[in-house]
Amino acid sequence: MAKKSKRKRGDDDGDVIPERPQILGIIFSPIGVVLGLVLVIYSLANMSSIGAFKPLILGLVLLVGSLGCLGYFAYQLIFNPRLVLDDDSLMMVRGPSGIVGNIPFDNIAAVEIRRRIVRDQHGNERSYYNVLQVMTMKRKDPDTYWPRRAAEGGFEIKDGYRLSLARIRRMILDRVEPLIEHKRRQRGL
Repeated sequence: MAKKSKRKRGDDDGDVIPERPQILGIIFSPIGVVLGLVLVIYSLANMSSIGAFKPLILGLVLLVGSLGCLGYFAYQLIFNPRLVLDDDSLMMVRGPSGIVGNIPFDNIAAVEIRRRIVRDQHGNERSYYNVLQVMTMKRKDPDTYWPRRAAEGGFEIKDGYRLSLARIRRMILDRVEPLIEHKRRQRGL
C-alpha cells in the first residue's frame, strides 16, 4: 500500500498537469486597466470642460472592473487545482502545496473516459461533458481521497486541463499497468 505523500513546496513534482488558463481574461484585463487609467487621466486633465465627466465615470468603471478581473484570473492561475503524477500516486494539488486528492496507483482498478449528460428541468438532454473516472480496488482505503466522487463509485476528474483526458488516462495507465502485471506475476497468473 502506498504511503500518504508528505509533499513540500519545491519537491520534485513528477508529471504536473495544470488546468487550462483563462487566456482571454489574462490578456484583456491588463488592457482594460490601461484603458481605464488613460480615460481617468484624460478626464482629470480636461475637468474644466463639461463633457469630461462621462469619460471619468467610464474610466473608473473600466479600471475597477478590470482590476477585479485581473485579480480573479491571477487567483485562478495560482490556486486552480493541478494533477500531479508522482512515483506512487495521482494527486490533485491546489495552491503552492495543498493536496486535496490522493489516489495511490496500487489502488487503481480502472481508468475510463465517461460521458455525463446535462438535462433540463423536463428531463431532455441539453448537453454533455466528459470526465475521467478512476475506479479503485479498495473503496475505503485511508490513503485514497478525492474531492469529487462518481455516482457509480470511483472518482471523477473533469476536463479542463492542458492535456486531453485521453492523454491523462494514458499517463495514469502507464504507471498502473506495471503494478498490476507485477501483482499477477507474484500470484503466478
